[in-house]
Amino acid sequence: MTDNRKSGIALIAGAIGGIITMAIHPTAGAAMTPAQVDRLAIVSGIAHGRAILSVVVLFLGSCGLAKGVAAADRVFRSRKIQTSFGSLRTTTGSHSFRD
Repeated sequence: MTDNRKSGIALIAGAIGGIITMAIHPTAGAAMTPAQVDRLAIVSGIAHGRAILSVVVLFLGSCGLAKGVAAADRVFRSRKIQTSFGSLRTTTGSHSFRD
């Protein structure tokens, strides 16, 4: 299997992982019982763990895509840096915490 194929599979898998993450992501509701809070904590942990994994897989796919294109100009290099910062931002702070 070539690097280009692996990168393409990683990009597709990361995108599908993101879609699955949003499908299982818990939503806010009315007052909850303690059992519902426990279930929400488990589902939330699974959803956010999957989201982090999906972003990492997408980043690896984009690194492989960058290697395949292998342009030497500064615009391409700055885009690669922007993608890495975007992946880091998505992984570490995708939610804002408010009162």
